[in-house]
Amino acid sequence: MGFLPLRPFKTRALFEYGNRGKLAYRIFLVFFFLSFPFLVFFQVLISLFGSSLRRKEFNCHSLLLNANGKSVSLFLGCSHEPDFFSVDFAKGECFLGDNCISVRRGATLLDVIGAGKDSYFAFMKFLCQGRSFGNLPQLYVTFDWFLSYRFLVGFRDSSCIKEIYFANHYDRWAVMFDCVFQRKKIVLMQHGKFPEQLELKGKLANIDEVVLLNPDSKRHLGIFVENPELLKISFVMPKLDLSVVDSPSGMTVLIIGQPQSVEHEITLMKILSDNAPNLCVLLKPHPVHGVRIYKGVPSSIVLVESNCFPKTDLAICFESTLGTEYESMGIPVIWWGKMKPVEVAQRIRNFFDKKST
Repeated sequence: MGFLPLRPFKTRALFEYGNRGKLAYRIFLVFFFLSFPFLVFFQVLISLFGSSLRRKEFNCHSLLLNANGKSVSLFLGCSHEPDFFSVDFAKGECFLGDNCISVRRGATLLDVIGAGKDSYFAFMKFLCQGRSFGNLPQLYVTFDWFLSYRFLVGFRDSSCIKEIYFANHYDRWAVMFDCVFQRKKIVLMQHGKFPEQLELKGKLANIDEVVLLNPDSKRHLGIFVENPELLKISFVMPKLDLSVVDSPSGMTVLIIGQPQSVEHEITLMKILSDNAPNLCVLLKPHPVHGVRIYKGVPSSIVLVESNCFPKTDLAICFESTLGTEYESMGIPVIWWGKMKPVEVAQRIRNFFDKKST
């Protein structure tokens, strides 16, 4: 199995606006290229201190592969199996006490050394295959990916483990999980809005069941999963604890932030601030990136804390799970799609014009 970026470097969109942004990205590329060997070397050294000589055994029925912030809540909402364990990856956080372990704490000495070797090989392979140099930062997660792969391979044949749960759709983590545990029952949990169109080099071939957030998502499964008609389908509807918003005008809209749409979001906020001053606009930044990626946001915009979910008339979203959750709570959501900020602003105006009549 090869370590291959399945889509362009997502955070690259943060640099792609204006000449200064493009120049900054070129400088960043050169810095990343020169520092990558040292980055991997230090990751190996740090991981060696936390590694063990013996491989951990998992005597559980279900295994949760927690590689993003939504995995735990989705798993607890859809699975009623008490005998489970969570393996936490680079982007996952452990909320399950003794029922979880991070890859770096569970990896063996040989896993760490092997992952370092694999990382250098992947770096050379990326350069020799003539891939887009602009996507080189995709390799920032190389060591963690190979360490996780070697760690999982160590117990994929465990007779105790029957079911595998994860909440990645079509990234390199999903490809790894799908390949490593092809002999187990694999359950994929939806954690965001599925794309309507997407070109991928391959599809997940070993999925047995999919847990969806809404019935409409079912028609998009064929984009990244083979034979979707053979899958067992179930649904889980997360519930949000919504907070009332005090707005003099009574008109409120929430912008659900994501890094790949941040420039569009800033432009939209400026349009709404200039042309709809009576509209209360709230921004909920992505929990990983926070507010630091937003430059030049109008002072009238209300920032929302990560643990707060305001009850607004309307929500604006690119492809976040939160947008789907807002829809399940009965709040209309405008999905960006390929629309420009001025088009979204017009959709918002039309919504409130219709609401007032």
